[in-house]
Amino acid sequence: MSYLDELREHLRVVEHGNHASPGAQRPRVNLALMRRHFLVALEREESVQKGLTRPLRMLHRSLSNGWFERFVVSVERELRDGLCAGEDVDTLQQYVRAAIDVLIDEECGQASLSKLRALELARVAKIAEAYANAEEHGVAVARYAFENRLVRGIAARAVVSSLGRVLLDLPDADAVHWLLSIETQLSTGKEDAQHMHADVLSAMLRNPKYAFYPDDPAHYDDEGSWIGEAEPWPLETVMFRRLCALNILRRWSDGEGAWGYDIVPAYREALEDLVAGHRTPLSLLAESLLAEERGTLAGHAPLTASPEASFELQARHARMVVHEIRNTIVPMKMALSGLFRTLEESAPEERWRSQRERVESGVARFLRFAGDLEQIVRIGAPTMQPFDLVAAVHDAIKGLNGGLGLAVTFEPDAELPRLVGHRAHFTLVIINVLRNAAQNNPQPGATVKLMATQTAARDAIVLSIDDNGPGVPEEHREGIFRRGFALRLGGSGQGLALVREVIEREMRGAVRCESSPLGGARFVLSFPTAPKENS
Repeated sequence: MSYLDELREHLRVVEHGNHASPGAQRPRVNLALMRRHFLVALEREESVQKGLTRPLRMLHRSLSNGWFERFVVSVERELRDGLCAGEDVDTLQQYVRAAIDVLIDEECGQASLSKLRALELARVAKIAEAYANAEEHGVAVARYAFENRLVRGIAARAVVSSLGRVLLDLPDADAVHWLLSIETQLSTGKEDAQHMHADVLSAMLRNPKYAFYPDDPAHYDDEGSWIGEAEPWPLETVMFRRLCALNILRRWSDGEGAWGYDIVPAYREALEDLVAGHRTPLSLLAESLLAEERGTLAGHAPLTASPEASFELQARHARMVVHEIRNTIVPMKMALSGLFRTLEESAPEERWRSQRERVESGVARFLRFAGDLEQIVRIGAPTMQPFDLVAAVHDAIKGLNGGLGLAVTFEPDAELPRLVGHRAHFTLVIINVLRNAAQNNPQPGATVKLMATQTAARDAIVLSIDDNGPGVPEEHREGIFRRGFALRLGGSGQGLALVREVIEREMRGAVRCESSPLGGARFVLSFPTAPKENS
């Protein structure tokens, strides 16, 4: 399991109320016996090596810093989920001993096993070693989640914050960028090992493949100042381990005392954006949500506690977006003006090539920003909540009936279950369908009838909206939901596209158009119902 996966799993555990961290687990096997076996194995290896080598000293030190216990916990967990599933404790202890032997001497640990079991045990030992190292060097998920505001509170009182919920919804590459955006905004300076600082990222980018000799005094003068050819090592150990665990850096060693890192190419652009201060959709959303979290941690109610406060948060986010778009477009416009002036003079290509590159770069950045923004706005939207369909439909009718010239009736079944979604978006869907009926049937006597019923399986609600207008030709009943498609002269082709987007993408429902018993069009909207609340 990767560090990012462990972080997400921790958030899910917090969300479901089980807050015990992996480091708090205790092994079922006899830990005292495992320590004794560990020491015996170290002595055996010491005799083979004809002395107490530095790696053996490091392994012995693990008995006093908690590393060995974490190793045993992880080995046991992996074995109980695989090779030793359903086995008794004695068998489990036998395989934990073998994993300890693999840790110290792989060939010795696997000597009495089949090839397949030896491979599996080597895999288990490698996972356990990585887990123990991660905990030792400060990338423990529980602490990281708390330090970076992904959870609010500690232990049994912890809850997942809005920042943590966004992380759960992002794909891996965006999730790493999201974490870096949070860290750089929380950083208190280059010495802050818990949060990445832009200056540290800048030093990394200047040396994307870095070699470091931690024990070589030739790189320092008598007063301890750095005199090496490359820049001083920019990373605290905690920070370095975390970046490696997130696969931003790839660690290497030449086996002769030198070690260092390479920046993983897939994350280079994200690092460059952070160093340059480019305000991407992810960083803008992080800035807004961090402002909300700071208010909460200071003892104030979250900004989303009231509609007015929620509007304030969204307005601030929108202003930042507009500012970023303006900062992108204005230089593009200036570059275009210069390009046109140069072309008017019939200059050779080499004279305007650089301006063309600026334009193309700006256009690409704007399109990338706009595409990311569409995803981020959806992810950053308020959490969907259960709501009453009947009340929401009545709100839509009240808001529009007086100005549409329609005779609208609504006949819902009694005691319909609740829906899950954004109530305001659902109300807008009903308004758009009613407005569509009115615009396509402006004659006196225009009628719309709404009916809401529950399915026989009682797992969905079907809302039908019938009108007595001209209807929709059969060949266009699918096309009317496509953005930009309009049957009516002057129509934008946006209203019904929004209807489908809200119903199918947000509410996981379905919408279709067919002929109506009233002679016009019938829109059939179906929605899964909210699960029943525990009494």
